[in-house]
Amino acid sequence: DESGEVPPATPAATLVIFRRDPAGGPPQILMVERSAAMKFAGGAAVFPGGRVHDADRALAELHGAADDDAMHELAARIAAVRETLEETGLVLGIRQRPTLAEAR
Repeated sequence: DESGEVPPATPAATLVIFRRDPAGGPPQILMVERSAAMKFAGGAAVFPGGRVHDADRALAELHGAADDDAMHELAARIAAVRETLEETGLVLGIRQRPTLAEAR
């Protein structure tokens, strides 16, 4: 801004997801293309992810984050998984396949 102050960082998280090529080729990396209409990085190829929401922090607290540092780290992990689900439909970190209603 005009005062020369650096704005605070926005808490966000992303996932880098890759797999071995089933056909034996090089590893495959999952990226998504942001809408060209988006204000931030419109049209860019990015890894799935986004801002940490208050609901991510609340869920981190429910899961027993011991202190502020642990809560922020767990909230970021939750945000990365949530954003990946929202952006790609890929469900991560769940041992049992959810129904469509549960995923929504």
